[in-house]
Amino acid sequence: MDDRELVTLREYLEQIAEEREKAHLVVHEMDRRSVIEAQRTIEKRLELLNELRETVIQDRSQFLRLDVFDNKHASLEERVRIHERQAATQAEVQALLARIDILESWRLRATGIFLVLVPLAGVIGAAIMRAFG
Repeated sequence: MDDRELVTLREYLEQIAEEREKAHLVVHEMDRRSVIEAQRTIEKRLELLNELRETVIQDRSQFLRLDVFDNKHASLEERVRIHERQAATQAEVQALLARIDILESWRLRATGIFLVLVPLAGVIGAAIMRAFG
């Protein structure tokens, strides 16, 4: 063997310790980078969550609470029922007015006929009285 290949135990152990230290530093640096990257990822997620929270708060302000909706809806339903009753009453009134118009028209015709028949009946009655009387 060559003298260059021979090392003392001390040198050998120092070399192993040195290589372990370098490996430890490399691992430590990788861990540190992983931690930094994980922190960045968490910060990005937190930013996204904060944006989502702001969006939810904005959306929430545009919605109506259920109890308020129920009260307003019940009020509107009552108003619709009142209008429906009024419309039904108005339809009934219109139907009655149409019937009254028909009856008045018939009454006017009957009155006209009566006004023609009364003098005619008088004339016919007088003629009968003359003929038999």
